[in-house]
Amino acid sequence: MKVVHLITSLKMGGAETALFNMLKQFENKHEHIVIYFHKGPILEKIKILGIKTYQVQYNLLTIFRLFFLIKKIKPNLIHSALWSANILGRITSKLTKISLICDYHGPITDQGYFRNLVEISTINIPKQFIAVAKSVEKDFHKFISTKKSAITLRNKMVLIQNGIDLNEINDHIIKQLGFKKENLGFDKDDFIIGSVGRHEEIKSYQVLIMAFKIFLDNIKTSKAKLCLIGYGSKTVELKSLTKKLSLENQILFTGQRNDAFNFYPTFDCFALSSKSEGLSIALLEAMAFGLPLISTHNSSEHDLIIDGKNGFLVKPNNPQKLAETLLKFYLNPNLKSSMKKANLEIANSTFNIKLAAKRLETLYQKLK
Repeated sequence: MKVVHLITSLKMGGAETALFNMLKQFENKHEHIVIYFHKGPILEKIKILGIKTYQVQYNLLTIFRLFFLIKKIKPNLIHSALWSANILGRITSKLTKISLICDYHGPITDQGYFRNLVEISTINIPKQFIAVAKSVEKDFHKFISTKKSAITLRNKMVLIQNGIDLNEINDHIIKQLGFKKENLGFDKDDFIIGSVGRHEEIKSYQVLIMAFKIFLDNIKTSKAKLCLIGYGSKTVELKSLTKKLSLENQILFTGQRNDAFNFYPTFDCFALSSKSEGLSIALLEAMAFGLPLISTHNSSEHDLIIDGKNGFLVKPNNPQKLAETLLKFYLNPNLKSSMKKANLEIANSTFNIKLAAKRLETLYQKLK
């Protein structure tokens, strides 16, 4: 069986990382090929796996080039991820009569009016939809609720939550035994809040920075740091805010890193401040390292976090509440050990990527 994975980019994003993580897990009974529009660091990682890759330039001729490439490859199935790939994948599926699976990594309702108009007009084409998080699945059901074909579309949706390679992380933890905060330029008694992600509007890192300022004003010590791993269109703006708040010595911008695993063991907690989020790969990684978690979320139901047990949930765009939650970890060190145990148990029982890969391969076999 030949499966084409069509994705908008291979940059360091959640969907891109999820694709790479999944490709590592697949058994050799299927041939996997990756087609992408925009290059990024994930491309070289996929090539190392020995998987064929093709770039289709993203312009007015994209759909024609994609059509002829798919006709040449002759896959049994197309599996797409991210909006542009999902839409162009649908057109290609319609033209070639090849079955299509579309992934959703975030809420559809956050895509904007134009994208949603195109989304709803092509939504009957895919054979299957995959939501990587319960909140994404719930949003999908809400989005299609007014369509006459809502029941049919609902039956096409399956939940396959993102997973993490626990063996890889455990191997890294063993290698990192004895690794200290000082190895990365921190002081040994620093309280370090970590975050990993793209510096884009939807991630709302300005909220986390403002919360960190409030947090510092409450603890009245310089022995706390915020470490932001990532890069994006908002990086310059975020650095400007950091300077405005006189936090240059307290906030570390690492830029884009391929060695984020080296940082996780130095963090005392992990925080996200997104407006909305699917099932964050970075949050999964932090969980697998046993870190206590803080994430903004619009409801009390979250795929990873049971509020108060292995982390805390905070409503988006509320720096004050986020700061108060950071204080809970700072003032109560016992929370770190209790939440570490809970997170390791949840990661092992629910989010092992090997289980997700088996479910996906079963789905491929069903739809070929």
